[in-house]
Amino acid sequence: MKRSHLRFFLPALILMALFCLVLPGCTDQNVDTPPVNEEPPKPPSEGLEFMYYGVGGDGYAVSGIGTCTDTNIVIPSTYKGLPVKAIRELAFSYCNTIETVTLPDTIQYIGTAFVGCSSLRSINLPQSLTDIDARAFAECESLESIEIPSGVTVIRGGTFYTCRKLKSVTLHDGITTIEDGAFENCQSLESIRIPGKVTVIPKVAFAYCENLKSVTLPEGLTHIDYQAFYTCDSLQTVNFPSTLQSIGELAFEECTSLDPVVLPESLTTVGRRAFNACQSATALTIPSGLTSIGGAAFCGWSSLKQLTLPATVGTVVYGMFQGCIELEQVTIADGITSIDDYAFYACKALKSITIPKSVTHIGEFALGCASLDDIYYAGSKAEWNSIELEPRWNDATSAQSNSFTVHCIDGDISIDIY
Repeated sequence: MKRSHLRFFLPALILMALFCLVLPGCTDQNVDTPPVNEEPPKPPSEGLEFMYYGVGGDGYAVSGIGTCTDTNIVIPSTYKGLPVKAIRELAFSYCNTIETVTLPDTIQYIGTAFVGCSSLRSINLPQSLTDIDARAFAECESLESIEIPSGVTVIRGGTFYTCRKLKSVTLHDGITTIEDGAFENCQSLESIRIPGKVTVIPKVAFAYCENLKSVTLPEGLTHIDYQAFYTCDSLQTVNFPSTLQSIGELAFEECTSLDPVVLPESLTTVGRRAFNACQSATALTIPSGLTSIGGAAFCGWSSLKQLTLPATVGTVVYGMFQGCIELEQVTIADGITSIDDYAFYACKALKSITIPKSVTHIGEFALGCASLDDIYYAGSKAEWNSIELEPRWNDATSAQSNSFTVHCIDGDISIDIY
């Protein structure tokens, strides 16, 4: 072919070859191309220590960090031809350089293995996992989120104690038990949904979770124990289920943002200082079934303005509404027999109170209210005078007047303020 013809056809041949490369039929369709964003599996960490682990069949457990210096720990799925099934107690405790841990889908048990790993940010919990020991991740102060796998049914005591940055927790519906202090002092946790099979919120389970804003409790829950949500001062909403029977001592003390507080009719017991210093709560309805109330149970509700107490309460106990400084009006139902010491002490906005003739005893400082002007008593003057009045029953600091009036059905009685 002449050289001039080559100059004519050569550009066309090049264009045809390029066009063929982009046609589907011109490429090898059997060639596997990895996804663009998929990272290759990380090789297992070297230098870890292992020991024989025979629970549920032959296998091995990681027993220590050994000579490994990795900050991103990768646990192998096998060791010496057998599955790696567990992370033993104290295996990585207080290893402050570890930042991430990758577990294989052979792991069934985690002991108190990662306590004090203050730099640990993330760890995957595989679906093979069935048991996490108490305090397994306690003081992992950098851990940000955790998802409990479906095989785990118990969150043991102190499992996530002082995980200060733990913000997200996913609890599956198969969980039946949460033990004492499981999430105590998780200061970044903002919300929690309790699974439906859990019947008890135990002692200090979420105490000191200072950023916890909402809690969802399931129907079927019966008890909230001692200090369960103590000093959760950002907590705004809690749905109390219709199955709830008791709220323990100090359970919601100093939950200063909690409002409203709607207690169910099923509730029979509220412990001492259970809702002490809930400063934002504006309303309270006492259920008719509530028959046992501990001292200072609703003390320090500085936003509460009105209150009606049903007869089933029986006794307005020690300090029950002490320091409710905005409380203006109180009605006590017929059937209540005693207003105990300090019951309404320092309710400085309280101007009037209605007292039934069933009341036979008023304790020390019980009505020590600086603004109290009127007591509306449902009995006669003689019946009022038969009430056992403890010394200084109406003693009020900085009283605005020297006396108030008891309005009886047959006339008024003027009472001097101590």
